[in-house]
Amino acid sequence: MADVLGRYPLSTADGQAIPNDTIRPKALYKISLTTSATSELTLTAGYKTAVLYSDIDCYVKFGGTASVPSTTPVTDELFLPAGTIMTVSPEQMKVSAAALTGTGSLFVTLVATWSALSLELQNTRR
Repeated sequence: MADVLGRYPLSTADGQAIPNDTIRPKALYKISLTTSATSELTLTAGYKTAVLYSDIDCYVKFGGTASVPSTTPVTDELFLPAGTIMTVSPEQMKVSAAALTGTGSLFVTLVATWSALSLELQNTRR
């Protein structure tokens, strides 16, 4: 369902699931990863939903510099296992990442929100 900001990253307003292959891509970033955190990258303005994919296990932080979590929670950070596709709607469209071990790449695809795709219901309802 939609959140208060009107984002539909995984379902339509009536709860129907939306597969990632039907979401409209708008921008792609490739971020090279090492065990040191990358510099914070500000993503293109005007989007609220991103699809993440990494070829190695990594930490991804939105709005700040990625760090290894300890016993205290790290705000706006997530663990992205290698080979996993994850759709997110972060509070801030800024990203930093760090590999757990080795080197690899994180791909960040910005996507149009579902409501921007001109649903038939939006065009026919009066």
